[in-house]
Amino acid sequence: MVDEVRARPPSPDEAELLDIEPGVSVLALRKTSIDITDRIVEVADVVFPGDRTELVYPAELKRWKP
Repeated sequence: MVDEVRARPPSPDEAELLDIEPGVSVLALRKTSIDITDRIVEVADVVFPGDRTELVYPAELKRWKP
């Protein structure tokens, strides 16, 4: 999967739907899912209010052998 996150001003419709005060940005997330043959199988666009959102991406790393 590939996640792309951008901060940007909201569209008028987004500001109304998200009940955002003037000057508050949104976080726009595009999530692209790719299968094992490098074929894109899903794309999802989600918009979050920037003043009420925290994105957390845990990453599990494998221990190197000495």
